[in-house]
Amino acid sequence: MNARSRITIVAIMTLAMLGFAVWRTLGIRTAEHRATERWKRERASLIDHAQAQYRSIADRPVSELQTLEDWKALLNTATVMHGGSGDGREGSWQTSGAGLPDLPDTAMRDLLSHVSELLYYRFGQDSAEEYIAWRRRNGYTLRPREELVSRWFIGEDYEWMFGCPMPADVSIEQIFSEMWSESPKSFSNSQRLAWVPSGTAGPGVAVALGRSTEPSANPSAPALPASELVPWYGPANATLRNWWVGSRTYRDLALANLQAGVPVATVGVVAGFESGDYRALHVICYFDHDSGRWYIHGMQQYNFRGSAVSALEL
Repeated sequence: MNARSRITIVAIMTLAMLGFAVWRTLGIRTAEHRATERWKRERASLIDHAQAQYRSIADRPVSELQTLEDWKALLNTATVMHGGSGDGREGSWQTSGAGLPDLPDTAMRDLLSHVSELLYYRFGQDSAEEYIAWRRRNGYTLRPREELVSRWFIGEDYEWMFGCPMPADVSIEQIFSEMWSESPKSFSNSQRLAWVPSGTAGPGVAVALGRSTEPSANPSAPALPASELVPWYGPANATLRNWWVGSRTYRDLALANLQAGVPVATVGVVAGFESGDYRALHVICYFDHDSGRWYIHGMQQYNFRGSAVSALEL
């Protein structure tokens, strides 16, 4: 075989391998594209279903809740599930008047009262100073400035909200107050509450109780019950920014109680917002036996429409 023939054969083989590689790559990309499009359709279908269900549940204007007592009355309609664990295993359904194992008899009342206060001071009134005062009365302190900047990205979001760098010579409490007041207006008033459940016993408010032994920054929160009527979980979710910590953090308690774990609760409320979006709100709380208090660990939102919601400053 002469040199020219060898070169020709090599060239043909090279082109064949390149052709195969291109064909395979296009095939993979086409399959990936189809899988992505299928996921998008399934995701949209789940969110649309949740939105329709939420609208049938959250049908009471939030303007009707004028006082803190109104919010407490709403939360007291909750269906309560306890006996499960922080890993989401099933527990037994009981009413809110039932006693809770290893917790004071007043624990459920105190939990619902504390979450009612959070919702009232965050959504039911417009004074950052009142909200801050409520936090401090209940044993919370602001996280260190360095943590809020490096882990919670308040510097970038401050500049995005106000169009200027976050001032270094202003107290973190003042920065919080400014961002707390501004954040609900972002993304078409995505965090200005407009609708809540009717207030009678029904599916729009629920509580799951359990224990978490995770020795980490975040507890393993008990799962709200699976329900076709109320899709408590879904593909679009966001964890909102909590600037505050209790007198003892969840991690402190978990490390001190590795065997017994820490009592943890998930309080779910279906809500609609001025943007026209409806969501399932999850308030995650943990209980400190030493102080006898529940503390807010954070808030999550599920099944929102669009690509983003405001971080909301808790």
